Amino acid sequence: KTEALPNTQFGFRKSRSTTAALATAHAKWLEAEQRGKVVGVLGFDLSAAFDTVIQLQLLPKLEKLGIAGTQLKWFHSYLTGGYQRVVWNGTESVFLPVEYGVRQGSILGPILYLVLVADVTSCVGVGNEYNSGYADDFFLWAVGDSLEEGGRFLQIRGGGTALVLNATKTQLMIGETSKTGCCGLRRYRWGVE
Repeated sequence: KTEALPNTQFGFRKSRSTTAALATAHAKWLEAEQRGKVVGVLGFDLSAAFDTVIQLQLLPKLEKLGIAGTQLKWFHSYLTGGYQRVVWNGTESVFLPVEYGVRQGSILGPILYLVLVADVTSCVGVGNEYNSGYADDFFLWAVGDSLEEGGRFLQIRGGGTALVLNATKTQLMIGETSKTGCCGLRRYRWGVE
């Protein structure tokens, strides 16, 4: 059921796009600024997102969506016990177990990834009305009366997943309406090394 996924996630879903994700977020930022509020926006990307998923972390999330019994056992079987090898220039490597990642090339891969990241905003303390995402790219924002209040949400706790922020693709932006009524946007690079 698509209702199980947040409406704010635009990745891998019919009639949704990166443009729609950004336009939705931008409209909410402008609306807040027109009310004289300060908007703190954190834009980030998750590093090698499909490859770093710990497969068994998906099972409790699937259970929360109501998947149980035989269906949950099927997902367990699908997610575990896989092997892969590389064939290059006619030479084959040995088979090695696949312990991380969602299987790519399968229609289930993107859906399972969306299930995994569906609650990423709860890791930062913002509600669904304050985020927009496309696959592994996210915008989270907070609205307040001051710069301090607008940036209050920047405590990322990880949410119990192995997903990692890509610091080089993470930016903090603060937008506020000036006395002239013009919206100003200041950008800051995330200083994580």
